[in-house]
Amino acid sequence: MIAILTDSHSLAQIIARVVGAQRKHADLYESDEYCITWVAGRIVDLAPPAAYGRARLTPDLIPLIPEPFKLGIRQEMTARGMTTDPTAVRQLHIVDDMFARCRSIIAATEAGAEGEITFRWLYAYLGYTKPVQRLWLSALTDEAVREGMTHLRDSRDGDALYAYADTRAKADWIMRVNASHALANAAGMGRNALGRLMTPTLAVIYARYRENKAFTHAARWQLAMTLREGEALRRFRYAGRIGSRKTADSLYSRCTRCGQVRITSVEHRTAYQAPPRLYDLTSLQKVCGERFGISAARTLAAAQSLYRKQLITYPQTESRYITQEVMATVPQLLERLFRQEPFASMRVHIDPKRLSHRSVDQAKVAGHHALLPTGQQPAGDLTQVEQKVYESIIMRTIEAFAPRCRKEVSLVEATVDGLQFRSRSVHVLQPGWRAVCSHEDDTEQDETDDPDVGFSPEETMPFGGISLGTGHTMPEPLYSEATLLTAMQTAGIAAAAERARIIEALFERGYIERSGKTIIPSERGLQLYDMVRDLLIADREQAQRWEQALAQIGRRERSAEGVWQDFVVFTRQ
Repeated sequence: MIAILTDSHSLAQIIARVVGAQRKHADLYESDEYCITWVAGRIVDLAPPAAYGRARLTPDLIPLIPEPFKLGIRQEMTARGMTTDPTAVRQLHIVDDMFARCRSIIAATEAGAEGEITFRWLYAYLGYTKPVQRLWLSALTDEAVREGMTHLRDSRDGDALYAYADTRAKADWIMRVNASHALANAAGMGRNALGRLMTPTLAVIYARYRENKAFTHAARWQLAMTLREGEALRRFRYAGRIGSRKTADSLYSRCTRCGQVRITSVEHRTAYQAPPRLYDLTSLQKVCGERFGISAARTLAAAQSLYRKQLITYPQTESRYITQEVMATVPQLLERLFRQEPFASMRVHIDPKRLSHRSVDQAKVAGHHALLPTGQQPAGDLTQVEQKVYESIIMRTIEAFAPRCRKEVSLVEATVDGLQFRSRSVHVLQPGWRAVCSHEDDTEQDETDDPDVGFSPEETMPFGGISLGTGHTMPEPLYSEATLLTAMQTAGIAAAAERARIIEALFERGYIERSGKTIIPSERGLQLYDMVRDLLIADREQAQRWEQALAQIGRRERSAEGVWQDFVVFTRQ
């Protein structure tokens, strides 16, 4: 018998259906050839400090760097403190019994770093040495599972991914445990937790908050005029900088005295706005946050649910590209989408013989390609959040393969008594992909539906009106959850799927709070950060270097042992 272990009941059901394992028991499916069960995530984890006889880490016991690390059954917080999770115990017994009866094993846990350590830590904890193959899936449709079962991978193909995930988890453990206890011992702040990624994320929020609050507004002036041609109007702005009120008044008087405008140049050119690329997880979370107010964590949860319901491909991807092989299936995918009633009207925006290839790049697909719908029809059981996320993915898929948006850009320059003014306008000629799902954030600056004014070089005329506006320079805005995700991605903080969890952890621990749509550090967060701001654990550049080093393990560019020793040296310091 061959044992198959998954990390979700829904995937176990799909695999059982595909391989014909029809005998259903309480926690597994069986046939004469296969036995299939599932676990609820990582049921075997790194053991807590108490497993090393260090229930409390006093200054003389820090740093604690286990050698080797111990594995243990997952713990959960109860009213009595941390105890062994009974669900994990029960599932472990079922897996152990299944592994004992089989001749070989198929690891069918999530096709990513988390799925790799979920299986391998459990396998190591139980002490088996039976042969293992890997089922690697980018979608959970019957067709994808059937294809994956036909082309099972050698488990050794995942060694680099496992080394990356294992080193990452152990590095997070030693830095979280030792930094948190060091802070508790030094300042009596026993309830605060520091993490390798949580602390630099707090630093990003803190820096923007301090910068915003310390910003000194400076006055600025803008001189503008309006020219009329028949019923059409066009606004021009002064091309220079105005540094003082005195200068602004002088320029305004100079223009009003002159009263005449000379057109010096008129330029019309065609420009194109390329369709957006497909979503990766972070870009999906940003859009859902900005357009619907859905948090990054809820977007991730909805995407995971859609994946389990066979409606989208693997959601925790960091790529916005697909391979040429996947591109070959896109015409059929689009056809299936257009058969679904809500999207049937979108067919007119797509030319199946001239699909955009902007999201196609083999070199930029590592692990999993960009998010795509599978073309399966929803069963009508989607929550409101799932429906919005699902529709967002489908609309982006249609947009990504639609034609470019064609525009005409008009640039007009004029002078008033030697002072230069400029006017720019943009008219959409063919909307292309923008006809699929028009959003305000797709609109370019200076875009207008007003008719263009037909000026000619060297033409002179009186201006229709002139104005002197005043305003102030503005600081960089406080982060929203969507812009914080972008900042974390730019700074190289965490993998895509972890960013939402880090933000949620900061909220849960009371280090940050919401103020409308913005995120600000709480008093507790400010107090904590002021204590660690000068430490390397709060340094964004150091966090980026760590992430780069860990990623090199996954690409087989550095050894796990070498990177691990870097973390050990840092922790000892």
